[in-house]
Amino acid sequence: MRSTKIMIVEDNTTVAEDCRLYLENRSYQVTSIVASGEESIEKAAEERPDAVLMDIHLRDEMDGIEAAEQIYARFQIPVVFLSAYDDRKLLERAKRVGCFGYLLKPFEENEIHAMLEMVLYKAQAERALRKSEEKFRHLFERSPHGFALVKGNGEILHSNSAYANMLGHSQEDMSKLNWIELTPEKWRPQEFAVQGRQLMENGHTDLYEKEFIRKDGQILPVEVQAFLLERGDNLETSQVGAFVHDITERRKAENSQRKSQQHFQELAESICDTFIALDEFLMVTYWNRAAEELTGISTKEAVGESLYELFPEAAGTAAEKVYHQVLRTRRPMTFETEYHMGETDRFYEVSVNPFDGGLSILARNISSQHQMLESLQNSEARLEAIMAAAPVAMIVLDSEWRVRQANLAATQLARRPLEGMIGLREGKAIRCLHSLDDPKGCGFGPFCETCPVRLIVLNTLETRQPNLNVEVTLPFRIHGKKQDMTLLISATPLNGLEENLVLFCARDITAQK
Repeated sequence: MRSTKIMIVEDNTTVAEDCRLYLENRSYQVTSIVASGEESIEKAAEERPDAVLMDIHLRDEMDGIEAAEQIYARFQIPVVFLSAYDDRKLLERAKRVGCFGYLLKPFEENEIHAMLEMVLYKAQAERALRKSEEKFRHLFERSPHGFALVKGNGEILHSNSAYANMLGHSQEDMSKLNWIELTPEKWRPQEFAVQGRQLMENGHTDLYEKEFIRKDGQILPVEVQAFLLERGDNLETSQVGAFVHDITERRKAENSQRKSQQHFQELAESICDTFIALDEFLMVTYWNRAAEELTGISTKEAVGESLYELFPEAAGTAAEKVYHQVLRTRRPMTFETEYHMGETDRFYEVSVNPFDGGLSILARNISSQHQMLESLQNSEARLEAIMAAAPVAMIVLDSEWRVRQANLAATQLARRPLEGMIGLREGKAIRCLHSLDDPKGCGFGPFCETCPVRLIVLNTLETRQPNLNVEVTLPFRIHGKKQDMTLLISATPLNGLEENLVLFCARDITAQK
């Protein structure tokens, strides 16, 4: 293990020699002893020590504080100041330039050793924090999905380019706008209720729909999931992070669904989530296979029966109130519920949508996501927390297309746990059937030469340019059967990192298609 390198900046030869002896007795490596501020900057650039012992009162024009300021600003090397005077003004000035430590002469060997260990630990922690923040910034600045950091009063503190582009504004303009003012008035009461109730009580909201007003005056429908980053005294003084996804195409699909009963049924059977349709009297008109598996009630037994006959305990529940409210207002709503299956409790996200003559209920199993959201409160890694909360599949791939990291939505898309994805090539990780065409796996089969997913990822790795919102259709193995799935994919380079990584995002749009 290499010795810790220390540079001494001291114009008193006796003091400098004492420092050198103290340091070498403690197995530190003294890179050099210099007597001026200018020379200390040159040596810091050349030797890159781990820390600097800096006398404040140097005899040349540049004193120790000015030299330390330049060394830390240019090289992020921590500095410990040495002084024979307990001067409060000097100490305050030293603090302003990023002083890591302060020792009064004369000092003992154990004092200088303890101070250096503390300073080196603090510097290491700050470097780790900077690296984490840089990784976070690159990931979400380059993400093709909207992200905003806002105060509870609506002030937009930060937004990535994807969110700004959705609304037709520049990122600079976004910092002058207000989240609430960008929301049409008819949506504001609902958003205040969701954020006031869920955000402050739970630390996060469910996925909810709303609209924004674009710069050109057009209305943009979106899906939002918000989470509390910094809790203030109330909502207005808190900081909130929000994922924003443009659902214009989904709205079009929903309109088309209402016009075609046949398409409605095909869509319902094509999804893996529980899907139920009720008429205006809450009589069951449709019951898909996932509903049979969840409840143990067959389609033949369910269709034509009242919801209350099938589930007597539903009377008077919050879910029943939602169904009646959707029927009355003709507006979709989403809520979470807990379902008991034997000794196991499962959590579901239930989306209730109106259609002519009744309403549809889509229940998505979010048990693992619910557990993840609870663990977010104790997580110190903001990057992992935000990725895990994203409602779209997000996978970090290396230069060999192998999975380095994936969020919950990605594991749900791939139908395999995270530990089963890490290290696999992309195609095999998400169960593309073409990954079985060759014993070597993904990337070596005859189809792989023209695979659009592979070509997009390779292009992004080579050009460091994003490829956004590309539709691809691939065969997958789902529940042991072949099934074609249409994905909306994006590949974005994670620039500024030590290795060549790509953020691959995918959203299943099979149902919409």
